[in-house]
Order: sequence, then structure tokens, then C-alpha cells
Amino acid sequence: MASNRHGVQFVDEHRTELIQRVTNVMPLADELHSNGMLHNETYNNIRAERNREEKMRLIFDAVSGVDKKKYFLYTLLQKIEPHLMKELVSPLSENNTGTHMKRLLPSTSGASSEIQEKRGRFPGQNISEYKETLRTKYDTFEEYNSLPGEEVPLTDRYTKLLIVQRHRKKEEKEQELRSRGQEHSEVLSSRCGKDGSSTSVEQLFHPDDRGRIPKAVILQGDAGYGKSFTVQKIVYDWACGNLFQGQFELVLHLKCKELNLLSGEKNVMQLLDCSSEFAPVIEEMLSNTPQKVLFIIDGFDELKFSLDDNTTSPTDAFTPAPVEATLSALLKGRILHNSFLIVTTRSTASDKLSKLLQGPKSFTEILGFSETAVMEYFQRFFTDTQLYDEAYKYVKADIMLSTVCSIPVICWIVCTTFREHFEDSKGNMKGLETTTSIFLHFVSLLLKHHCQGLNQPAITLLRSLAKLAERGILKKQVLLEEKCVWEASSDPTSVPFLCKFLRKKKTGVETMFSFMHLSFQEFFTALHYLITDDEEARKKLENRLPYGHHTFTDKPDELKRSNMYYIDFLPVVEFLFGLSNSEATKFIMQHYNISVSPTIRACLETWIQEIFDNKNDLNCNANLDQFILACLYELHDEQFVEKVIRSWGLIDLSNYFVHDMTCWMLKYCILCCPRIKGLDISVDTAEKLKILQPALPRCEQLRLRLCNLEDADVDSLISVLEDKTVVTKIRIMGSSLSEQSFQKILTEVSNQHSLQHISLSVQTITSTVVATFLQFIQKKEIDKAELKSCDKDSCCSSLSIQRDKEGNRSYRFTLCGLEDDGVDGWISALDETTLVTELTIMGSSLSEQSFQKILTEVSNQHLLQHISLSVKTITSTVVATFLQFIQKKEIDKAELKSCDKDSCCSSLSIQRDKEGNRSYRIIAGYFHHPEIIKMIIVPSWGLPSYEKTPMEPDPALSLSFSESTETSGADWVGILQRFHTLKRLTQSPEFPGEMEALLSSLGSTPHLTELTLEVTCLNMSWAVWTLSLLHTCPGLAVIRMIEQICGDEQSVCSCISIEKIEDEIASRGLYTLSFRNFTAHSDVIFKDSTPPPDPALNTITLMLPQSSEMSSFDWKDILLKLHPMKNNKENPTLDEHQGALLTFLHSLPIQKLLIEVPCLTDTWAQGIVSLIEMCLSIKQLRLGEGTGWWWPCGFLLESGVQLLKNSKIRSDCTLLVKGLRCKKTTDQCTDNKNNRRCNRRITITIEGEAVQEDWPDLFDYEFSDDFVDDSDDYNCDDYYSDDEVSDWDTEDNTMARPPEDEKGGDEDAG
Repeated sequence: MASNRHGVQFVDEHRTELIQRVTNVMPLADELHSNGMLHNETYNNIRAERNREEKMRLIFDAVSGVDKKKYFLYTLLQKIEPHLMKELVSPLSENNTGTHMKRLLPSTSGASSEIQEKRGRFPGQNISEYKETLRTKYDTFEEYNSLPGEEVPLTDRYTKLLIVQRHRKKEEKEQELRSRGQEHSEVLSSRCGKDGSSTSVEQLFHPDDRGRIPKAVILQGDAGYGKSFTVQKIVYDWACGNLFQGQFELVLHLKCKELNLLSGEKNVMQLLDCSSEFAPVIEEMLSNTPQKVLFIIDGFDELKFSLDDNTTSPTDAFTPAPVEATLSALLKGRILHNSFLIVTTRSTASDKLSKLLQGPKSFTEILGFSETAVMEYFQRFFTDTQLYDEAYKYVKADIMLSTVCSIPVICWIVCTTFREHFEDSKGNMKGLETTTSIFLHFVSLLLKHHCQGLNQPAITLLRSLAKLAERGILKKQVLLEEKCVWEASSDPTSVPFLCKFLRKKKTGVETMFSFMHLSFQEFFTALHYLITDDEEARKKLENRLPYGHHTFTDKPDELKRSNMYYIDFLPVVEFLFGLSNSEATKFIMQHYNISVSPTIRACLETWIQEIFDNKNDLNCNANLDQFILACLYELHDEQFVEKVIRSWGLIDLSNYFVHDMTCWMLKYCILCCPRIKGLDISVDTAEKLKILQPALPRCEQLRLRLCNLEDADVDSLISVLEDKTVVTKIRIMGSSLSEQSFQKILTEVSNQHSLQHISLSVQTITSTVVATFLQFIQKKEIDKAELKSCDKDSCCSSLSIQRDKEGNRSYRFTLCGLEDDGVDGWISALDETTLVTELTIMGSSLSEQSFQKILTEVSNQHLLQHISLSVKTITSTVVATFLQFIQKKEIDKAELKSCDKDSCCSSLSIQRDKEGNRSYRIIAGYFHHPEIIKMIIVPSWGLPSYEKTPMEPDPALSLSFSESTETSGADWVGILQRFHTLKRLTQSPEFPGEMEALLSSLGSTPHLTELTLEVTCLNMSWAVWTLSLLHTCPGLAVIRMIEQICGDEQSVCSCISIEKIEDEIASRGLYTLSFRNFTAHSDVIFKDSTPPPDPALNTITLMLPQSSEMSSFDWKDILLKLHPMKNNKENPTLDEHQGALLTFLHSLPIQKLLIEVPCLTDTWAQGIVSLIEMCLSIKQLRLGEGTGWWWPCGFLLESGVQLLKNSKIRSDCTLLVKGLRCKKTTDQCTDNKNNRRCNRRITITIEGEAVQEDWPDLFDYEFSDDFVDDSDDYNCDDYYSDDEVSDWDTEDNTMARPPEDEKGGDEDAG
């Protein structure tokens, strides 16, 4: 062991020389890697690095902190670099080094003869011995629970901390306090991003941006964050020659806890209380080379001295003075001003310390462990790899624990409790510590070891903290006002659970406090209810327990609008269950002499039973189930858990993949019961299945849904199935199981007599797999069986067999990417016993011959109800054949698709409703957006996508027909051929004639009900010609025209839609006309790369009666008025065009009108008032936001608002104005370019002289100013749900809905 220690010390002491002088680096790396001393990633980084010295640095980083690796490196160096090693250890080298140091040291002629005598011949010798003493003293440490004489090596535990060198903003601090789990890890890591704010111990004295080297470094960190441990590592690394070499020749360590014990007059040497052996050399260096001395003062916040200027400072470092004066002079630089300082402190004293320090100084703060560091700490703590793996996975799964483990002392508590548990229970996870118990241990530890200067009893402190925490939770504050904190505690700066936060506010500095994290605030809030008067606590709790229809809903808008308060209170409830645990109440009584009344527990048990009594009425599922399991786990009462689980019945966790922690909690709850009724669960990793395995045999019926299962995981699944588990349903999704694994699973589940549903996902569906699967189905009385694959080489993509109530089986086939050469093979696989009910062939380019073959084969399938085929080209012959096939078959749905530009149409679908009536839908043309192409050919459950070359936008035509005897006589093929020809003549003089011929054909087509036209540019010709169909085709109910590329000057507008509707109240027909202009905010393609300026008019929607006047309506008039409104809203002639449009509307019998404009100007306001007065048919006019969430909120100028409010419009007409309005009384905004906070949404309702204004709050509940950002870039839009942009409030609710295509809801996309 002694030789090992020598080797480790040698590597530490000669680090610099080895990095500079080792030449055979890669042989070292190869040996280390082959012996498991280097991870693959580190080894690859070393290989990739070109610089030899950098390679050695990477090797030293890899072995740092692990003595075993260092000693192995030492033995390799002796083998690979023998000459260098001999030179470094030779006595001659040591003498030469000593002589060299003697030359470099300053003259000591002024020193006393006694000092010269004690220093000896070689001045560096005493420093070397001093370092050796420090190495011996600091290379181990005692843990909080160490027994006498029990020590732990420092390098076995020390793990690198996150350190930043800047103050954070308020919103950054709030984000750190509120975030949890993975988000919290990412937030901490982001603080050490690329902005240069991160630092390390090695960089503490690096120059700043201005080239200044700090004389003093403030190292801030809250209680338990590892400040003292970091100081010990700094001293140890310096003594080992690994830190500050060439920078500091002497490092001196002062502990403020020990300084508090001193009294009388002391000089600096007496403060150090150093050994007499080293006193002379230390005194000499302080006298002659103070610039080479580093003082480390640990625990400034614990000093009992005031350090004010009332005492006289000593004149030099060796003149005795009161302890307070000497220490103050050292900090202020009045003595030894050339020396350097590192001072550690909690946040509660950092501002006081900063005022004391003089000269260049820097601020750094320890944020704790990163996610990687937590994992490394666990690895260092647990020497047993299996134990590490179990413990780390458990903590990683617990969001609360994984969050607070960023605090080093909690990381130690968690590891210690886990190790103790495993040693006592021999690896049984059933009785693991709850999250609440970890928090209790943390509170106890801080009260015992970090509250020496506390001037109040622990119980008094806990009561005040609990009350303070509850006040903050109810106000939704994590940053607490200084005044409130001082009211709750007589001295908050001495409380280790509180952190101090300073932020600039206007011309001053604001002081705020917080708990270490929101989770600690929630813990103390729960504690508040337990240590408060019984009746008072019960009443408070009953009023604040979450309950109601939306409390556990998965819908974020409902959470935000209705029960955000209750959702925020859920962690407090979990802690209440944990504190009601019998072990927790016993712990509280023993440590703080507080008796916890059973009243709160009884209240909680009654409440959770009420939830189960009303569980079916709650819109909850995932959130509620996980919450109940968490509460039961924290309570850890087997008798009560069994009672709740029995009343639960079937535990349904199938709608989401459960978290790892949910698996642990579920396992505990099930193991509390002899049997449970059933479990329906979805898991996405084999690890989760392993966690649950011991509990699954206790389920009377089990339904398993597995995802991402690999061949290596199949044995885990089989072990579950073998373990007396009754499985009724098993689904394996998103997996690529081999044929062998597939066989294994089928063999095992064949013994499951209760199995009713099986679904498997395999790599390739071969003929052997199909035969095996069908043979398995024939033997089993299974209601549903499915087989899926994502491999193009599969004979089919999916095969499903389902049994109806009469016991008859039906087969559904889905084939993706089937080509001509595979058609015969697929047809041969169908025999007389295979009754196909559904056939889907997608993503294929079948020839006309293959298409004919398939139709011929399936024509004999009398149970066929759904067929969908994808062919290369839809020709007129293909259309005729397909329609002939449909006429002969009683099929509910048939589809034909193609992606070929030469096709006469891209989609033809026929669907039959419940009454047996068929409707036809034809899409001619091609979708230009590649995502839409994928949506059409790829179903949501994950068939492979095929690369498609993005097509140039083409005109697209969509037609819908209702079936009748007349429909069959329509010349469909002729219509499609005309359109196919027309889209090739867009720039040709033949275009008008062909267009008229197409419209004539459409106008004479019986039972045409719906038409959608997509064009490259929606010009006047397209618009007028298409709208004229409304007069010539009486059955046409919907016309839509959509522009595919925006920005063309010839474009009339971006979208036109007309819909015929029925007013049931008035028993008459109505037209709804809508004209829209897309803006830069719209998700559309623009002609130029830069979108044009926003239009002057976003949308205008009119509701008109179907009268004789409309039958002769000249569409060109309104289109000519609308065209200029598509131009920039800054157009100088805009007012003239606005007036012309509104004047034209006077003559129309408008009943309701919607106008969306980007800005309500005086011109718009005056025109609106005039329109209401002149057009007496208008009963409702809406100005501002429309029915679509995609439009940006318009801005309301105050002058325009006042014009409308003072207009006194007709009392029989309602004017609704919605938009953003500046809430300031002076210097009001004229736009919302910077999303100013003063611009708030408003709704103004005007009826005659009655005016009502509604300013909605940001949320439906109040919150404090601390929760709202005061910055100017605040965007209030982020705090409103889409539901607030309501639809037209008409009785029939039929006003201008956005067309299906605009919402992305195309039938063919399903």
C-alpha cells in the first residue's frame, strides 16, 4: 500500500513535467484503454487530438481523482518511459532543483539568524515539508456520520462543481428555483454556456475582459453546496503540485469557525496558528514575497465579528491587534495588500463581504452538481457497480430527488440512505426511503451542522420558515420580499435554508430571499399544516386540497384557466402524505419535540377516498393516477395502501408510457396487496418491465403495451410471462423483432389461456412469419391479432385478424411500397379461407396491369368493405375501371391515389354513409408542400416514409358529388382531362377558352356539391370564372379558392370561400362570403424570399341572404374594390380605397359583417360608423379578431376607439371591437412592434349609447408582481389560450368557419 501511495503522489507531483516531456503518449492510452481505465469516448478524443501535450492532459483528466488509475499510470510510465522516470526520481535532479529554487528566492540577508538556522541550507525544503503536511492533513475527510477514526479519501469523493462568475437576472433565478428534473439540469447547464460565464477552480485568478487579475475572489454557495469541500480540494491540489503552480508559492487556510474562538490581540501569524516548524518560512514569505501568497478564508458568513472600522487597524501583518481588526485589515488589504484572497460565503453575507474587499475582485458562485456530476458522484460513492446502477436509476426516475441531488449534501444523504438500506435489506427495494424522508434528513443535518450562530430554538425557526413558505406558495412567489422575510425571522441571514438574491432595480439594489429550491418551499409549507393548531390546519387544508373536474386534466388551457392554483399545490399534498408517515412523525417528535396530530392524516385519507368515489367523473387519467400512486408511496402505510388499491379496481395506465418512478411506486403499492383486480399498463423500455416484474403475478388480469422492445429484451418479457402472470392483452409496438424472437414470444403466449388480443411488430414479415402467425391464430380463441412491419422487404406492412360477436374472423391487409413484381406473390398468399375486409396499398407505383390484377382478385372477396390503392398513373382507363368496380361492389369506402403529374387526377374517393348513399370526391392536381405528401402516404403509426422530390406548385381542383341516377351520366373523365390540359396552359392564349369549357362542364354536372380550387396565383380571371359557378350550378354549396404562392401583384386576395347555409330560425338561405389575405405570419410560401409587407385588410366576411339580387351579382365589382386592400397598409392612397370598399358595401343586404384589420385608424372607424348608418340590414358587425387563431392581434389606436365609442350607432346593431389597446393614460403607443406590456387585449361592445369594455386578466387568478416580468419585452399574448379568440356568437353558430383545407383537415390525409 505504501508503494501505491508513493506512485500516486509521484504522478500528482510531476504532473507538469510529465505532460511536457512524455513522448510515447498513444502506447500509454492504448494500455489504459485496454485495461478499462479509459472510456471509449475519452480514448477516441485522445486519438483525435494532434498535440502531444493535450493528449497527456486528457489522460490526466481521465485518471484524476481515482488513485487506482493514477498508480496504474505510474507503472505504465516506468515501463514505457524508463529514462524520463529515472531522471525525475534521481537524487541529482532533486539537488539541482533545490539549488535552482535557492537562486530564484529573494535575498534573506535581512532575516534573523534564527530564521536562517531553522530554514536550513535549502530554502525550498521547508515548503516541501509544509506541502507534505498539508497533503497528509487534507487527503481525507470525515463525513457527518463518520465513527471515531473513520475517514474517507478526498479524491474518492470530490466531484467537480458548476461554478459561474456572473450574477443572474431575476427571471433566471426564478427559472432555477421552479424547474425540476431534466429541465432543471438543462437550466443549470445553460448557466455555464458559451457566454463565458462558467469557470473552474483553475481559472479563479485568470485575467478578466479588461486584462485585470483579481486580488480577491468571492466564492459564494449556499449551505450544503460544497464550499468547504472545495476549499479542502484547492489546498490539497496545491500541495500535490496540481494547482496554482508558478502562481502561488504559499497557500494559507483560515477557517472562520475557528477564528470565532480566538480572543485578545493576534497578528496574522497567530491567526494561522501554524506549526513552529514552518512559522519562520511563512513569516519570511509574508515579509518578502506576499504576492506569491494565497489566503483562503472559509465561511465568512459564520463570523461573529462585525468587521467595522471602529477598531484601529494594525500597521503590518506581524503587529498584534484585536482579532476582528487583524482579520478586517487582511480583507480590506490594509496589510499584505499584495497577497491574494479566496473567501467563501453564503449568499446571505456576500454583499457585506464585497464591501470589505478592496482592489480588483471577482464574484463566483457554486450552483451545485450538473447531471453528469451527479452520476459521477454516485459512481465514486458506490464501489459496487450493481448497487450504483440500482441507486442512480431510482434517483434519476424520481423528478424531485433528481432535482435536489444537484445540491452536494443531499446527494450524499441520498447515497448514504441507499447504501444503508441495501446493506440492511439485502437489495430489496420495497422499503426504500421516501422523498419526504430525504428532505427530513437534510433539514436535520443543516440544523445540526450549519446553524451554530442561530439565536433561536430549532422549533421556533421551523415554525417561522413553514409560515413563510406557505405565504409564498399561496402568492405563487419563489422570490420573497425582504420585509416579509425579516418579519418571519429575527435574523434570516443566519438561516441556512434561505438564500439571498440581489438585483439591480432602477438606481438601487433590491434584496430578496428564497428557499434553496421551490421543492423546499413546498416541503416547509406541508410542515406548516402539521405543526399548526389542529382545527386551523384542517380548515386551511380542506380549502386548498385540489379537487374538481379540471384539476387533473391533461389539457393545458384548462389547467391554466381554472385550477392552476390547485395544480401548483399538488407537491405540497405529496409532502403532507410523506410527513404523515409513521416514521416521519416519529422522527419529528424525537428531533424537535413536536407532536403531529392524526387530524391531518385523517383529512388526507378521507380526501383521497372521495377522489376514488368520484373518479369516473374526473377528466383525469394520467395525472390523477400518478399523483395517487405518489401519495400512497410517500405515506408508506401498507394497510391503507391495500385498502385504496382494492377500491381502485382495474388500474388503467395504458394511455401513456409510465415513468420509471411510477413503476417503482406501482410496484410498492401492488406488493402491499395479496391480489389486485387488474393492470393495464404501457411501458417503453425493458428496464421498466424488470422493475414491475415481482409485482405482476399478483394481477388477476394483465394488459401489456410494450414499445421499443429489442431482441435482447425478449427474455425479460418471457420471464414475466412465465411467472404465473395472467395476460389478457399484449401489444408490442415500434419494435423490429427478429423471426427467432417472434417465435419465442408466440411459443410463450400460447400458454396464456386468457389471452384475447395480441399485436406484434417485427422487422420483416416473411411468408414463414405469416404462416406461423396464422397457424397460431387458428389454435387460439383470440378476438384480435395484429402483425406489423416497417421493412420494405416485407410481403405486407400489416396484417390484422379480428373476430366479430358471432365468432367469424375477418382479415385486414396493409401493404406499403408494393411494386409490380410483388403483386403475384401477394395474390398467391390469399386462399379461400382468407376473408379480406380491408385492403390498403400505399406508397406504390403500380402499373395499370397490376391494378387490374388486384381488382380482379378482390372482386371475389364478398366481405370487402374498404379498399385503397396507390398507382403510378391514374389514366382515364383506370378511372373507368375503378368506377365500374365500385358500382358492382357494396363497399363502404374506396380510394385511388397517384403522385404522377401525368395523372388526370391525384385522388378519387367514394364513401358510403350509414343510409347507404355514396358521395364522390375527386382531387385533380398536386400538393406542393412535401409534408402534405408525406401525410397522405404515411399513416401515423409509423410505416416508412419515401423520399419525394418536392413538386412545383400546380393548380389543384377538388370536386365533391352526391350520388344519384344522374351522377353516373356525368363526364367525369372529360372534366379531369380538361383540367389536366388547362393547368399546362396558364401562360397560353388558349387558356380563356379552355377555362370557359371547364366551367361549362362543371356547370352542367348534376349534384356537384363542393369545389375547391388551388392555384398558383388567384387572379381576377380565376376568381370571377369560378364564382360564376354559384349561379349556373344550383347544387353547389361550397366554393373555395386558395392561393398557393403569395406575393404576386396580379393576385386579388389569398383565399376566397363561399358557403350556402340555412338559417333555421328565419327559414331562409344565407351566403357566407369570406376574403382573406395571408400575412408574413402565415405558414405559406411567398413568391420572393422576403414576404411582402402586411396587407391593409386581413379578412372581410359577409353574411348575405340568398335572394334574386345575389343571383345577378357582379363578382368583379367587389373583387376590384378588394384588390387594392392587399397592398401595404402604408400606401398613401389607402384611405381612398378603404372609403370605396365601405361605400360599395352600403348597397349590399349584409346581415352580419366581420372585418379584420392590422390597425384601427380614424379612417376605418369613420367608415365603419357610416356603414352601420347607411346599411340598415346589418345587425352585427365585428371589427378586429376573427374566428381564426392564426391571425395576429390587431392594434386599436385610441383616436379610432374614441370615434367608435362616441358614434351612438343604431340600437338594433351590435358592434364588437377586439384587439390590442395601450393601457397608458399618457404617451400612448401607436403600434405593438416590441410586444410592449402596456398593450393589452380588450373587447369593446357598443349597442346604441351603451359601451362596455372588458380587459381580461393574464390568468383567471391573481398573482403577485414578483411572478410577472417587469421587462419591456413582456408579451401578454403568451398568457392567453386560443379559446379566448371566440367564434361568432350567432344563434346558429354557422358564421364563416375556416375551410377544411386551411385547417389541414383533408380527408385523404387521414
